[in-house]
Amino acid sequence: MTKLVIAVLISLISSSALATLPEVEWTPEARITLARAVVAEADWSTRDHAAIAWVLKRRWEQRQKVQPQWTFLDQVNAYCAGMKSDTERSRWFRDLPEDPYGAPPDHWPYKRAWNTYQADWARVLRLVDAWQRGAVRDPCRGRAMHWGSSEDSERPAAGKWSLVQCGATLNLFWQTPLPRPTAR
Repeated sequence: MTKLVIAVLISLISSSALATLPEVEWTPEARITLARAVVAEADWSTRDHAAIAWVLKRRWEQRQKVQPQWTFLDQVNAYCAGMKSDTERSRWFRDLPEDPYGAPPDHWPYKRAWNTYQADWARVLRLVDAWQRGAVRDPCRGRAMHWGSSEDSERPAAGKWSLVQCGATLNLFWQTPLPRPTAR
């Protein structure tokens, strides 16, 4: 009996760790924006992409508690610095096409031709689709609430944030004290 209870609990914990966004949140715009955002935050290295998607989901769920109208798309656009900036770099990744084998994005900066990156972009799109289906585990095991580059590490170090090991990632990931929900 005890082994059965433990097996059921493990199954419940595993399935909740792979929960997807509600269908109403997973719009074509949310999909492409998430894919563009993970490239903005971690370039073509997909090692970080899953961790970033999970952090965004956790932050969106937290915000939903006090602001139910806040969408996942709002969260991605608001939390990813690259989605808000207007730099030469941000212009091209905000224009990454829905069809990875289509025309290159406007403002393409690389010296190599777009066709050398099409497979990378297709892989990012497949990853965010798999993440939404619940087929991509959280490499941070539900603990990270923020990410940033090593240059961003002074601010978290000064606070009560603790570094979370998420595997071989380019970015650093932190666990933060959960903010107390306040009504707006």
